[in-house]
Amino acid sequence: MEAAGLKSPDLYFTKPTPEDIQKRMQAGEPQPDAAMQRLQMEAQLAAEKTRMESETARRKLEMERELRLAEIQQNGALKRYQIDAELNLKRQQNLAEMAGGTALSTAHIGGLPG
Repeated sequence: MEAAGLKSPDLYFTKPTPEDIQKRMQAGEPQPDAAMQRLQMEAQLAAEKTRMESETARRKLEMERELRLAEIQQNGALKRYQIDAELNLKRQQNLAEMAGGTALSTAHIGGLPG
């Protein structure tokens, strides 16, 4: 540099900061091509679609379970009501037989004759 007539190289060159070094290193890295980016996006979309389908199926099963449980509870309540009604009828029949001495009709618990 002195042969060229330049006094000090510090006047012409600067010391790069760590941020400058990092920026230049990142700029030098190869960027992923469009096809690779598209494949990555498609993979992400497929994963999200699978997750959503799984969540939908889980919710559907939960709703079906709750519906079935409600049906079972309703059937149980209906059966208890029928049994209570039959017991009341049998009780009334027994009271009538005791008062009059003859059977009015034959009511059987559970709705089955005999």
